[in-house]
Amino acid sequence: MFDFGAANTAVSEDTQTMFFFYSPTERRIVSGGGEATENCVEELKNSGIVAVKSAGGFLLTCSPFSREAVSRVRALTCARHEELFLAHPDIASIERVCYVSAYERHLLLSPETPILMLRLKMRPYPHNLCCGAYIGCSIPSGILRQITRDVGTIVFTYARVVDINRLTDRLSAGTVIHRDLDMLRFMNENNIPALTNEIMISRCAEETVIQYIGGKPIFLTRGRGYSQQTVALPMSQDNGTVLAVGSDENNAFCIKVDNQYMLSQSLGNAAVKCNLEYATQVVRDHLDIMGLPNRFAVDANPGCYSADIARDAADVGDDTNNDHTSAIVLNASEHTDDQDSVSVGSIAPNVDQGYLERGISFSDAEKLPIDIVYIQHHQAHVASVMAEQGLTECIGLAFDHGGMGLDGRDWGSEFFIMRQRVAERVGHLSYVTIPGDASLLNDARTTMQCFLTEHGLCEDSTIFSATLKNNINTTQTCSMGKLFDVAACLVGIAEDTNDCVASLEREVEIAQEQQLAHIDMSFEISDEAGVFIINSSEILRTLLSVNNPIEIIHGKVVGWYSADYRRALALGFYHAVSAMTVEICTRIKKRAGYNKVCVAGDMMKQKFFAEMLLKDLANAAFEVSRNEIFPPGDSSIAVGQAWLAREFSPIPSTSS
Repeated sequence: MFDFGAANTAVSEDTQTMFFFYSPTERRIVSGGGEATENCVEELKNSGIVAVKSAGGFLLTCSPFSREAVSRVRALTCARHEELFLAHPDIASIERVCYVSAYERHLLLSPETPILMLRLKMRPYPHNLCCGAYIGCSIPSGILRQITRDVGTIVFTYARVVDINRLTDRLSAGTVIHRDLDMLRFMNENNIPALTNEIMISRCAEETVIQYIGGKPIFLTRGRGYSQQTVALPMSQDNGTVLAVGSDENNAFCIKVDNQYMLSQSLGNAAVKCNLEYATQVVRDHLDIMGLPNRFAVDANPGCYSADIARDAADVGDDTNNDHTSAIVLNASEHTDDQDSVSVGSIAPNVDQGYLERGISFSDAEKLPIDIVYIQHHQAHVASVMAEQGLTECIGLAFDHGGMGLDGRDWGSEFFIMRQRVAERVGHLSYVTIPGDASLLNDARTTMQCFLTEHGLCEDSTIFSATLKNNINTTQTCSMGKLFDVAACLVGIAEDTNDCVASLEREVEIAQEQQLAHIDMSFEISDEAGVFIINSSEILRTLLSVNNPIEIIHGKVVGWYSADYRRALALGFYHAVSAMTVEICTRIKKRAGYNKVCVAGDMMKQKFFAEMLLKDLANAAFEVSRNEIFPPGDSSIAVGQAWLAREFSPIPSTSS
């Protein structure tokens, strides 16, 4: 057992700490102590925005009843609807506006003070704060608790930036501002007053967000109060320690000691330089306590920046003559010659080298004085569920927004047969050609046009289409998340990639509330050399077909849908994805004989989609498992990496 709980504390949460109120117009501290808090309260009551320093970094706060203030907070932080939370003064104020079960009440009043996504019983807030049936609520500690007692309920979210001068969108999410100098510049640029203090926060503590999905509390983010807890998982062997460094998006690391696993909170996007530096330092601090692990587990994509954390933690230097080095890079499985079936933890030998731009290469890995295990992104997703359940074989589903596959293309709709150390890829969406790097394609309208062009549903003579047809600087994707983005665009729900899936969820939520009948649609499934290929052309055609003509003009859908028709389409799309999943799992069961299904990936954070999929699989007599201890998204990738890496035996060292 090991414990890093002390790293979770922050002096700035102490209400006895001296706070100061900074005025950006006067560019100076104008008050301190109780008067500073009074100035903050007055500003919030007057529909202003105040940056409040807390253990999680600086939070932007405002009144939940001011549409203008909420809009400005959202614009400044690029926060999506589900990332604006409410801090309440007490449990009674939450119960007035939300349904709260006995267990949810227990969590809200617990010392960990998590944020719970609760169902609204009334809608007292403007539409731009909450347009769905659920909103995140908490009873905060520290200075926020003091403010809510004077103001009442307030909105809060993190002030996230890439550097001290520039905000970023969610897809390249930056760090939480916690340094006073950085926040001072941010406030001056945006004319935001702040309630701050003289205590530096050495480690930001992300908030924990929990939602009931399928009748169980699921971590959407595992942060303060939970991230430093160790968890004993089954099927772990005493093979020493493993450090798994996770993936780039929502990077989090996991330390395994014997059968104890400690997953860090999300440290942001490791592709952003300041995030990578921050994550590297946090890992080093932990290794100073526990020592260097026996092996590292990293993402099999050599382009992942998170691999640099392992390189730095090992402190390689330029020593290329270490006699105690070994790199665990397994070759293709002996069960098949197909690159889709490989030993878990390997890079296929014929990975498209044009895609591998940076990161730890084979030769670099051999220089490290430690064992390195390479784990494919989506296999790690499924393995994180297997780790929680102690499974050695199952049907694995990874529905995700993307991630490099073993063939150098963008994956994200994966069906695996997982057995021991082998993961056989047996199903996925048909590939769609897209411009550039899949991880950089953040425009949902462009994604939609790519999908329609691929399936012959959109004729466009622009340079964009010529680029796709001639494969000029293109890649291919089979991401389920991108298909959801396309569906949201086609039914006229959203065009912003940051909000597509959430918008689709809201429409399905309303459709279920109104008991609307869904519009039937279905996928075409073909068996190509033992791999099920899922063609979405008929789905896209159905989403395009309405009573009034639809046109694609400059990448935008032009047409008219009634609100109920949009919702019926969204609900029909959910049903089609769920039915397709059950059908493929049934076919895999006939082939492999497995009745256990592990579902993982970012799409399992979507409450209504996850509940529909879990219910349909259970009704088809499958035993279904999912992430419950750890979040279902990318932040639990490191758990799957660490769990898989525990079984590998190092390749014997050879002298130079």
